[in-house]
Amino acid sequence: MTNWHIITCEYPPQIGGVSDYTRLLAQHLRAAGDPVQVWAPTIDAPKEQGLHRVMRQFDAKYLREIEGLFDAFPQPRTFLLQWVPHGYGKRGMNLGFVRWITSRVSRGDRLCLMIHEPYLERGQGSWKLRIMSLAQRRMMRLLLKSSSRVFVSIPGWESYLRPYLRANQSYEWLPIPATIFSEQDERAISAVRNRLGAALLLGHLGTYSAESRRILEPAIIETLKQISEVHVVLMGKHSDHVAAELKSQNPELAARMHGLGLLPDSDLASHISACDAMVQPFIDGVSSRRTSIMNVISRGVPVVSNLGHLSEPIWAESQAVALAPSPDPIQIAAVCTRLLRNQQARQQFAERGLKLYRSCFDWPNIIATLRSSPDEALPSNASTSSNQVPVAGKLK
Repeated sequence: MTNWHIITCEYPPQIGGVSDYTRLLAQHLRAAGDPVQVWAPTIDAPKEQGLHRVMRQFDAKYLREIEGLFDAFPQPRTFLLQWVPHGYGKRGMNLGFVRWITSRVSRGDRLCLMIHEPYLERGQGSWKLRIMSLAQRRMMRLLLKSSSRVFVSIPGWESYLRPYLRANQSYEWLPIPATIFSEQDERAISAVRNRLGAALLLGHLGTYSAESRRILEPAIIETLKQISEVHVVLMGKHSDHVAAELKSQNPELAARMHGLGLLPDSDLASHISACDAMVQPFIDGVSSRRTSIMNVISRGVPVVSNLGHLSEPIWAESQAVALAPSPDPIQIAAVCTRLLRNQQARQQFAERGLKLYRSCFDWPNIIATLRSSPDEALPSNASTSSNQVPVAGKLK
């Protein structure tokens, strides 16, 4: 049994993948029998047992003042830090917070580091971003030096970590599971399809950053032009505004585009399940850190995505996702078109995606890895082949 103290930069009702992930992580660890405390930013929100909204903006001076709150819990205390460098204030350069973490380790606490994203890459343009990249690399080095275990959301982060890992230090793969849980409601699914009036429904779930829109929007417009009976439904924060812009730019397609905005989980689940396929492109490629992908394949809905420099081999080897070779919108639209025209292929991708999710990415695998001893972990130089399926840090 481990006394977990999860430190997170966001927690519900804050919106974000780390927010939803952290709440579910705490729930599953508790269900497995481990005591869990969650330390989150200070916001006005409902109270939860085991949740401490006392971290303000992760100011080091303030954290030193409240150390008694941590010390009130018995040792050994294991910090499980959800690391997203830009999430902890100071414009992504909060060295003081990192030094506070390392000081706790030097006084007897244990650090397990969960790396959702390591640091800003070099060559980002402005001098301010270059300074931020240097500061975040410094933070990464300090955290790794103090960590007893290191978890990564994708194996692709290994090349980012290699210069900073200790000689005897390795990492463990800990994918990000689905965060939407709802029983299949066939009546609700049918109601969605009837309301949208679509013979074929292509969906997307995302946050609609400028980067993702440059890929997504041309891909869905081209797909709509290729297949006249297709409707597109956009889900997630800002999806209603994006749909409105697309309608104004493409009035001839406006009746076939729908933007739903933020939805409660049960409604979101019904809308995902109502889709004949979902298109989820990423500039760096499909990978196991993408919650949106997990939320789709876990519901048995076929997905179109693309390969990129952060894609794990398992996506192509398992054929769980219909893949374009790059984030090129025309290539992605071509894959969407072929899939939407082939019902049998959609069923095969749906089945393979669900099988992959259950065998590799579901919550029981994640919790088993966290509660295992480090000796059972996948070494940092491990590789996978088509007959070796990685399961959250292990080879199956």
